[in-house]
Amino acid sequence: MQTETQLTSRLVKSWNQMGLEVISIHGGGSLQAPGWPDVFVCSRQWSGFIEFKGPRTTTQAHQRRIISALENSSTNVCLVRFIKVSNDTWHLRFEKTNKEIIGDISLTGFDGEVAAKLLKILASL
Repeated sequence: MQTETQLTSRLVKSWNQMGLEVISIHGGGSLQAPGWPDVFVCSRQWSGFIEFKGPRTTTQAHQRRIISALENSSTNVCLVRFIKVSNDTWHLRFEKTNKEIIGDISLTGFDGEVAAKLLKILASL
């Protein structure tokens, strides 16, 4: 399976190709405040922060603090966990920072199709 960073990059590339504004937060260097979610997506369907995680990656305390503060300010935030990605099937889990599972879903298609479907799901949560 590809790494969390590689899978995130595939989605961000697809959203950019769709003409969406996507700000990649991770890898911001020494000036970046730790704990901010990986990306901010701005689209007509859904705008907000997404924290991507691998199948067993834990959410750190400083990440939970920032995400909770964003949620308390009515900002859309979602934790999306890559459970398994193979060929054209992406199995994703949507979670809250307290590990409460919102839902599991399998999406099929090319990267762009999966990226578009993911935004529709985020808009429905």
